[in-house]
Amino acid sequence: MERSFPFTHTIEEILHEVAERDTGSKELIQKAYAFSEKAHTGHMRLSGEPHLAHLTTTAFYLAQIGMDALAIAAGLLHDTLEDTKTTAADLKEVFGEEISFLVEGVTRLGSFSFYGDEAHVADLRHFFIASAKDIRVILIKLFDRLHNMQTNSFHEPARAKRKAVETMEIYVPIAERLGMGRLRRQLEDLSFPFVDQGPFSRTAELREHQTEKRAGILLQMEKDVREHLIQRGVALLNTEIRLKSLWSLYQKINRKGGDLKLIHDIVAVRVIVSSVGDCYATLGIVHELYRPLPGEFKDYIAFPKPNGYQSIHTTVAAPDGPVEVHIRTRDMHKQAEFGVALNLSHKELADLPAQDVYESKLFFRS
Repeated sequence: MERSFPFTHTIEEILHEVAERDTGSKELIQKAYAFSEKAHTGHMRLSGEPHLAHLTTTAFYLAQIGMDALAIAAGLLHDTLEDTKTTAADLKEVFGEEISFLVEGVTRLGSFSFYGDEAHVADLRHFFIASAKDIRVILIKLFDRLHNMQTNSFHEPARAKRKAVETMEIYVPIAERLGMGRLRRQLEDLSFPFVDQGPFSRTAELREHQTEKRAGILLQMEKDVREHLIQRGVALLNTEIRLKSLWSLYQKINRKGGDLKLIHDIVAVRVIVSSVGDCYATLGIVHELYRPLPGEFKDYIAFPKPNGYQSIHTTVAAPDGPVEVHIRTRDMHKQAEFGVALNLSHKELADLPAQDVYESKLFFRS
């Protein structure tokens, strides 16, 4: 019976993601794939799949967020220096200085050792950023770690837990600082069960129960908001039900002393509109439909979070209890999900050292 690897992505999927790009970019990616396939011949992962599958999956995630062909090629090649007889000189000769530089950077980051004490973690995170030099090196390493966490269950328990703790302590804060909300949530929820299985299971059951319990009201609320916005001429792009990530929910339960009545965003309504003006118009309409709760309004459009996150959060009284509503533009939503990756086409950002990008706020604004 053929084994299934649900997280694996192929070279065909990478080429589909870059189908609209120039011929040179696609040829470079195919060249890197062929080189990596030959270099890693016979190399297998603990999951039982060829090591090449890890490389194509890492490169696919990079292509998916719009990284340049050089970064995608480096994603395909990122383990060649560590795991094969390939040298940096070989990479320079075949692919040039820039790709060799990126692969060497990823290899260098892989050499750091994680011990777990707080002071060491802070130092390691600092050296991780300072050593990367190019922000693309950090992004390759982040997506390398994402796929490694997706297959973490194939490690023996102690090693799997150590990897999960390392991910939480090093990689999650970096993803957060770079404004990459989707990646941060993925890394957190993939790590959570290895860090502490009991709380993970209880939190998952709680979220599922709350989702089932409130599904009808939330869907009706989403429908009512959508209809009223259209009637009032607001340029509505999308409405959806948003589930809070498991790790974020677990942390909030602890902050609130376990009192679920104080947690209003286990399941929230998200509204995406065309402009900043439409965001505030939507807020007014939502408050006309549902009574806003005092002290539960946050305007992250006027006052963005340090990582550039922008949105309006308001909590209103629905028939079965409080519901949080998030209102943002499409650009704000993309920024919240992908962060710095959206801005790598800006020449001034691409030319900055990784540490400058990491510490800058300029590029984390929509």
